[in-house]
Amino acid sequence: QQLKRQMFDYARGHVAYLLTTLVDDRDLRALSRLLFVLPAWHLWRLVRGGDCRRSIVFSEIRGYLWGPAGWWKGRRLVRLRQRTDQHPGVLAR
Repeated sequence: QQLKRQMFDYARGHVAYLLTTLVDDRDLRALSRLLFVLPAWHLWRLVRGGDCRRSIVFSEIRGYLWGPAGWWKGRRLVRLRQRTDQHPGVLAR
């Protein structure tokens, strides 16, 4: 269970990083990795099987799918913190 959680979190963070790179740095290599490289990698691991159990791969895929939500939430929290730092004592919306 702990390994599944770790793989989920790692994949979610990886996708959030790639989205940050794409949006903030306008690095299109992140887009190809998100749309082609990572899905092909997951598919290859599912088909190939081997030393990695499918349940772990599925946990990683779930993290990959949750990555955009984590990225969005992180950006919202940063904006909220910036607003409260600019106007101390005022609750940001």
